[in-house]
Amino acid sequence: ADSLPQALLIMLSQVAPMLGLPERASKGGIIQIVMHHANYLELANWATCSLSGASLLFLMNAKKLKKVSILHFLGDFKELVVLVASATFCYFYNQKVPEASRIDVVGNVPAGLPSFSMPISSKSDLQLVKELFPGAVLVAFVVFLSSFAGAKKFAMKDGYQIRAFNELMALGFGNFLGAFTGAVPTQIGLSRMGIAHQAGIKSQ
Repeated sequence: ADSLPQALLIMLSQVAPMLGLPERASKGGIIQIVMHHANYLELANWATCSLSGASLLFLMNAKKLKKVSILHFLGDFKELVVLVASATFCYFYNQKVPEASRIDVVGNVPAGLPSFSMPISSKSDLQLVKELFPGAVLVAFVVFLSSFAGAKKFAMKDGYQIRAFNELMALGFGNFLGAFTGAVPTQIGLSRMGIAHQAGIKSQ
């Protein structure tokens, strides 16, 4: 229940990109657009809307494909199927239409691993660390408790044991080393764990 508002916000934030609205027209989110700038909806890219709708319908109904033996793999790898099919469609479609009608894609992704760098490289960084340290300790404590609670819940459900110290070391070292590559701090989420458990994932 506590993750429901977050889920709704994430879903609403994806509506404008799914409509293919230009960047200038998608600021503020779909609610802001509908309430104050409804005329922006006329700028929607119908190819993007169609592809988004088809992808969404496939993902919502992919479980039914598991009942058909010959299509079982489509249900198991539905996200990968959508990714490959969408990328292939965009590749050929964007070559045949004017630039204004093309579907926006991510584009070139930098190759290789991120470079290592010191997270604290100046006096101002050190000063910022001193100011944020008390709050950071509290956040780290809450993150560990919520992560361990989630891990413990599914350990009890599946009948295996976990050690709090191991969880603490895994999260701590993961986030510590991630700071040297600019990684986003991580934690275990109950909602994400529930989805992973339902999908049959055995490790994380």
